[in-house]
Amino acid sequence: MGTRNNSDKFYLEKPEDKKKLIEILLIIGTLVAAFKIEDYLLIPFTIFIIFSIPYFIMIQKELNEGDKRFVNFISGIIAFTFSFPLSTFLALNLAGYLHDNAMKVSSFILIFSIYMMFSTLVIWFALKVE
Repeated sequence: MGTRNNSDKFYLEKPEDKKKLIEILLIIGTLVAAFKIEDYLLIPFTIFIIFSIPYFIMIQKELNEGDKRFVNFISGIIAFTFSFPLSTFLALNLAGYLHDNAMKVSSFILIFSIYMMFSTLVIWFALKVE
């Protein structure tokens, strides 16, 4: 057996699976927004919804190379704008337990960066088309 690329581990081959993932992301995002989301986090969430709709439509069709590049660009935006509010929310909550302001800031940056990078890449690898 050959070695697999990291992006291949999370890649969803079937358009039906990609549609299910987008539906799950929309449900999670809606629940997060419904329960508690800060005003400054609504902008990335709105961008996420705006780009999820054309992505959902486009993956159901046969795509040429130009369309595939555009869908991959959209999937990157979707991954980033979905991960940003959740990463911010998680990092703010975890850093809030600390008492030292310097530790709060450094912990926020560290937690946000790690979770943001990981979740964005996993979602993007799953949504991209080949």
